[in-house]
Amino acid sequence: MSAVIAWALSRLSPAAIAIIGLLVFYEGVPVANEIVKAVPIIRYVPAVGPAVEYLALGRVDRAEKAGHDAGVAEERAAWTKAAEATRQAAADLRAADAERKAEAERQYLADRAKRALHAGELKEIINALENAPTPVDRCDVPSVSRRLSIGLDAAGRKEARRPANGR
Repeated sequence: MSAVIAWALSRLSPAAIAIIGLLVFYEGVPVANEIVKAVPIIRYVPAVGPAVEYLALGRVDRAEKAGHDAGVAEERAAWTKAAEATRQAAADLRAADAERKAEAERQYLADRAKRALHAGELKEIINALENAPTPVDRCDVPSVSRRLSIGLDAAGRKEARRPANGR
């Protein structure tokens, strides 16, 4: 490195060396960037990779890359936070849905138990009616007296009908 500096001092003025140094510091070495693009695996060589990348990127590019990396990290954190909030909301919805399903199942089982109780009562009533003694049929006795039947029949008519036998 000192040989390069000695050669540059012998051939160039200190102002030119300062200008070249500032350009390399701010803009990087253009040839190093082409080397990195041509042979991208060089970045992974332990001692050479970081040095070539440092030379290829100037201060401006390094600041831009740092800002980009910070923006990526910030965006990743925001997306992670949003994804976690979405997962939490989904978990809350699943829990609420499970609670609603459990309540509906409890209600269904309670209604089913009530229906089973009513069904048992109905079976008992049906069995009691089926096993009850049948009443004696008395076809010779009218259930409504004749006079009441005629009175009801005449209700709402202008003329009451008389029975055929005249009574």
